[in-house]
Amino acid sequence: MTVQASSGFMKHFALEHPTYTRLHSEMTPWQEMAEEGLWSRLCFCILSSSVRHETASSVLKHMEETRLLDPNWMIATETSALQLAYEFSRPIFLPRKRDGAFSRYRFPNRRARDIVASARFMYSQHTGVRSVLRNLSNGIQAREYLSEKVQGLGMKEASHFLRDTKFSSSLAIIDTHVIKFLQDLSVLPRSRFRMEPKLYIQLEKILEDIARSLGTNLAILDIAIWNSMREGV
Repeated sequence: MTVQASSGFMKHFALEHPTYTRLHSEMTPWQEMAEEGLWSRLCFCILSSSVRHETASSVLKHMEETRLLDPNWMIATETSALQLAYEFSRPIFLPRKRDGAFSRYRFPNRRARDIVASARFMYSQHTGVRSVLRNLSNGIQAREYLSEKVQGLGMKEASHFLRDTKFSSSLAIIDTHVIKFLQDLSVLPRSRFRMEPKLYIQLEKILEDIARSLGTNLAILDIAIWNSMREGV
């Protein structure tokens, strides 16, 4: 099934393509990232599941500033998940509400448990995120492995992590922006539906066709969709 992007998006992409290509090229490959950076990026992708980018970034920044991102602390401290959940539930995060008050994180208990479990997997069962990636040969295998083994990572979040670390540029990150984009193309219904793995793969193939028609890859197309949908293109 081949689907053409809307004329408005085509014009936007043609105009902004150099910017999106540059943004992707400026991402640091995982081989050049410090272990701390890989772990931080993994935690961000867990935190960003069904949560606004700004909020996930704000929570991650708070974890870094308060030294709550340390995986060794998480593993050694029996109550680390409870402490993280408490911090996540505080009204201290961006974005601010209309009345100027800060926001709470949406899933404090669940994501706290996910991150602590992921720390144990990466640093107790393995020697770190880098060591896990070294044993993965391609994007599809890496996504399957991470979404199965790392608590809190589904197909979307694993694809996000692998894109942001430049492990793969051929995986789709099917988030709310991409879903809206595909709905505008009449690929998806505007009614509620369940994103099963089979549907995810089908939509990824459609996005591959769109990327190919634009002469780009899925990593750059995702950046373009994310920005264009936020701008209302």
